[in-house]
Amino acid sequence: MTTTALVNTPTDAIPQASLTPRQTVEHAIAHLDHVLPGQAPILNFVHHNTLHGYQHLPFEQALAEAEQLTGIRAYLPEEEFRKLYQAGRIGDADLDAAFAQRPTLLAEETLAQVAERTIQRGEVLRISLIYGVEALTPSQLVWRMEELDATRRFQDDVPETARQRLLNASAQDTGSALEDLWRAGLESFQLPATSLHPEELVDLQLTLAKSLLARFKAGTVEDTGRPVVHQQ
Repeated sequence: MTTTALVNTPTDAIPQASLTPRQTVEHAIAHLDHVLPGQAPILNFVHHNTLHGYQHLPFEQALAEAEQLTGIRAYLPEEEFRKLYQAGRIGDADLDAAFAQRPTLLAEETLAQVAERTIQRGEVLRISLIYGVEALTPSQLVWRMEELDATRRFQDDVPETARQRLLNASAQDTGSALEDLWRAGLESFQLPATSLHPEELVDLQLTLAKSLLARFKAGTVEDTGRPVVHQQ
């Protein structure tokens, strides 16, 4: 398998601002020749490595750098992989094998110990891969809590086994069990249960944030025994 040597072109010594349009195009083509294949990848079946300009790199790194330069994605979007998992095309055994091939992930590392329950890093990674852990802005979170009742109902993609495990452990109805879970999360991260209206969260000023923090530390935030979404 051949490689393309990285060499300087005549235009490398010329400042970019001084190049004519033609020289700019020639300069770009000369450098793209280092990494682009000589043939289109799907035009004909040939024994040709379309990543020959990156073959000195580990495979995954080569794909990432090729995407950064060309914009060509080598993988499906994560949402498509999750659909394939839900359809059974990808299984837990496949994820286990992928984790085993990547010891740097430290999948067996213990992150937390709750009573007799040990939570390993691989479990968190698996949940992130299968369901996604997307960050929400404060206003988005409040909207979901107010409009979608996010702290009182399961999301549609929560497995039935996980739902029953939580309900059996709490011995409560769904709404109460999820509120307890939400409140436990807030307490673990020492976060207040009171939130502002989404419109107020769009432009949260530093002085307002300090005021809310002072109220919380002073214990003046109303405690109703359940998550407060919109303080009237």
